[in-house]
Amino acid sequence: MVIYLGSGRSPTPNAFKVIATREIDDILHLYGSAAYRSSLPLTSMLEALERAGVPAAISNHAGTFLCNHLFYLARHQVEQLDIPCRCGFIHVPGVSTGIAGDTDCGLPLSLLIDGIEHCLDVLRATRTSPAG
Repeated sequence: MVIYLGSGRSPTPNAFKVIATREIDDILHLYGSAAYRSSLPLTSMLEALERAGVPAAISNHAGTFLCNHLFYLARHQVEQLDIPCRCGFIHVPGVSTGIAGDTDCGLPLSLLIDGIEHCLDVLRATRTSPAG
C-alpha cells in the first residue's frame, strides 16, 4: 500500500486525489500513461470521515505541482513493477493556529490525526482487495 499525505493551505480539507496526470513537459515519463487513477477505496474513506465529522472531499485533480508529481510517480512505479497494492494521495490541510481572527484554512491537529486514523481503518478493513 502506498499513501502520500500532502499538506498545504487549501479550502478543501482532506481532499482525496482521484487522478494524477502526466504534464506535457514531463520528459521523465514520456511513455507513461497520460493519467493514473487512485486505487484507494475513496468512497469508503470519504464516508468514514463524514460519519466521524471530519471535513473531506474527493478531488478529481491532484494539481500541477508536487502533489501531482508524487502521485503520478508512485502510480507509475506500481504499474510498471506490477506491484499488487493500492496507491493514492490524500491532501491534508495544514494545522490550524487556533488564533482568533486567523484566516488559515487548517484544522486542529487532533482532527487531522483522527481523519488519518479513520482512513487507515478503512484500508485495514478492505485490505483483501488491492483495487478495493
